[in-house]
Parts: sequence; C-alpha cells; structure tokens
Amino acid sequence: MDDRAMKAKGRGTHEEKMTTHNGVNLWAVKWFDNRPVTLLSTFVAANPTTQVLRWDKKKKEVVRVSRPNVVAVYNKSMGGVDLLDSLIALYRTKIRSKKWYHRIVFHMLDMTLVEAWLLHRRDCQSQMPEIAHLPLLDFKIQVASCLCMENKVSNKRKGRPSQAVVVGKNKRGPQSFVPPDPVRRDRTDHWPLHASEKGRCKMPGCKGIVRSKCSKCAVFLCFTAERNCFVDFHKA
Repeated sequence: MDDRAMKAKGRGTHEEKMTTHNGVNLWAVKWFDNRPVTLLSTFVAANPTTQVLRWDKKKKEVVRVSRPNVVAVYNKSMGGVDLLDSLIALYRTKIRSKKWYHRIVFHMLDMTLVEAWLLHRRDCQSQMPEIAHLPLLDFKIQVASCLCMENKVSNKRKGRPSQAVVVGKNKRGPQSFVPPDPVRRDRTDHWPLHASEKGRCKMPGCKGIVRSKCSKCAVFLCFTAERNCFVDFHKA
C-alpha cells in the first residue's frame, strides 16, 4: 500500500507480506504511525497486535493505536547497536594503513572485546555481586597482557621495556607492576632469581623484604624455608 492510501486509513493501519527465500521465512510489515514505517524480520510477524497510547494533535487527546508485534519487539530490543558503537569508540584500536581490510579486522577485534566485557559485567553482577567488575579499559589491558605473556617463555629483548599493568603506586618508590592472574597461574617459565637489590614481597598480606624475584612476573617474592610466597603467589 502506498503512503497516501495508508495515511487516509488512519494511524495504526498496517499491511504484511510474507515469502520464503532459501528456506527462511521473511515477513515485511508496513505500519503507519505518525509516518509510514517498514520493517523486515525473519522470526516475528505483525500478529498479534497490541494497543498503544498516542497523542492526537487534532483531537487534543490521547488515543489508542494498533501496533504490530514486530514493532513492539523492535522497540524493546533497539539501542544495542548504538551502545556497542559507543563502547567501541571509547578505546578504539587506532591504525593508519592503506589496506582497507585492516580496519575491518581491528574493528572486529574491538567488537569482540566489548562483547566479552559485557558478558564479564553481566556475570559479575549476577553471580558475584560482592566483586566489582573490571572497567572496560582495564579489561582490554588484561586481555592484551595475557595474550602477550600467558603460556609463553619470557625472552629478554633489547630496547625500551614494554608497559605492564599498573595495580598501584608506592608513595616511597616507583609504580608497582603485577601481571594479570592468568599469567601468574599459567605455570610457564616462572623461575626464582636472586636479585642484587632488595624489594618488598608482592604476595598479599606479606611484608617481607627479600632479594628473590620471579623471572617472568618480575616481582619480589619470599622464597625461604619459613615463607614460600613464590609458590603461593602462582597458585592463588
């Protein structure tokens, strides 16, 4: 039905066409509210319709308008794409390249990380409400650190050292770097080393000053007969 004919019938008028393409049912629904709206769906049709309240400018009152089911489902679920684009734009992976497919690849990676963070936030809120979920930026940093370090042997390279995850700042010294939990527990290439300088043990609850440190995590840990924080740190 064209727009003029649908407008003449009034608000709430709708028309539906259905077809099958490659074994998939398709419902095309055109509905007239303030203006014509056309929707295409593979799983929901026009029926059953519901009544919604709309303001009528001519009558100066609220009237009931028939609304197809596909419109109700769309209104209930809309906004997810806008939210996803907004979260991706916060910490987008920026790359300058003349190859167009690079942008697609990195956009897919950003989208996957945002979707994973949304699942992480949902699970923390439902299963572990007492534990605060990671912010999106910290979540992306932990994923990057784990992909770079987990289950891999640490190789010393020349040049400036790469940045690690900052978990806090000591007032009397430089920032303290602690690897993410999956890297601590991967049981790969964690060896005790004897350092020339002393440092405070990074095991939570321990305040020992020691010279032993982990070769991969690069943090000081107690490794004595009285306290074996080295083993506990990589198991906790």
